[in-house]
Amino acid sequence: MAEHVDLAKRIGILCLFAHYDLPTIIRYLQAGFTGFITPQATVAELATALLATSRKEIVLPPALASQALAALARGIQTVPDPDELTERELEVL
Repeated sequence: MAEHVDLAKRIGILCLFAHYDLPTIIRYLQAGFTGFITPQATVAELATALLATSRKEIVLPPALASQALAALARGIQTVPDPDELTERELEVL
């Protein structure tokens, strides 16, 4: 698992999510994911997100960005548990 987390930190990873909870998003960010978009994203938003992710810029929808920053400001920390990743998540990493 450590090699998957190392790989995630070296490359930009954009995650498509339909439903999310903030602690999970924060754990994914801590594990090296660089972006999150929704299925409702336009083609232009997807293209912009892919380019930003390739530059390792953090990409979050505005509402999620506000929540994530507020949570981090409050000191919420989650430690990614490699055993919690699904087979598919490990495969993608």
